[in-house]
Amino acid sequence: GPVATVTVSGLPQLEDHKL
Repeated sequence: GPVATVTVSGLPQLEDHKL
């Protein structure tokens, strides 16, 4: 499911299946 994660860029994004 969609979860709010912080990318390596440091910006929050909506990822569908990010580990």
